[in-house]
Amino acid sequence: MKSLFPYKYLAFILQEIAYCESTFTCDKTINKFLYKNLKLVHMKKLNTLSKIIIVLVIIMTNYNTFGQITCTGTVFAEIVPATVATEIKPLSFGQFSTMGNGGNVVVSPQGTRTSNGSVMLSEGVAQQGIFSIFGTQNNTVQVILPSSPVYIYHQNGVNYMYLDTWTVDMPKAGSSKSNSELIVSVGSTLHVGSTEVNPIGSYACTYPIIFVYN
Repeated sequence: MKSLFPYKYLAFILQEIAYCESTFTCDKTINKFLYKNLKLVHMKKLNTLSKIIIVLVIIMTNYNTFGQITCTGTVFAEIVPATVATEIKPLSFGQFSTMGNGGNVVVSPQGTRTSNGSVMLSEGVAQQGIFSIFGTQNNTVQVILPSSPVYIYHQNGVNYMYLDTWTVDMPKAGSSKSNSELIVSVGSTLHVGSTEVNPIGSYACTYPIIFVYN
């Protein structure tokens, strides 16, 4: 927005008002200024004080106008590949037998299997769950594991065991590799009951796991 009058006129009128010898001279100076710079011709009906107020209002208006600065900002955005997770190997506790009051079987993210209580481990494949994650290169990944027990059901659909105490292992502190792939390993603890509670047979279930790229 362009100022209504240059600053040199503003300084001039203030000087003239300050040094005018009489009200008539001051009024005449203001009339001349307002007409010359603002083309205001019907000013004689106003008293000198009213005209001075008009000048002061114009001064403040122009001051605020010159106090404004306009600039432009820059906006950037980037669309990155969607995160894709694939299960490479399922979490497996292998084969075991339960006696007495049962116990638990633990599989670590490194694939190590141990047992506690009245559970005897047998031959059979036991392994950690392994996932392949693809996403934005060199970004970190947060893994959200189940926070409540996950129930694994017998083939009869009635009897069940449950899993909790989930653990995870990620290389490079959860940062994706140069090819944008990250391998995540998962382990858990399986709680086993007595033979009456958990009869012989196969048990299976699914579990939720969330991968968040930061």
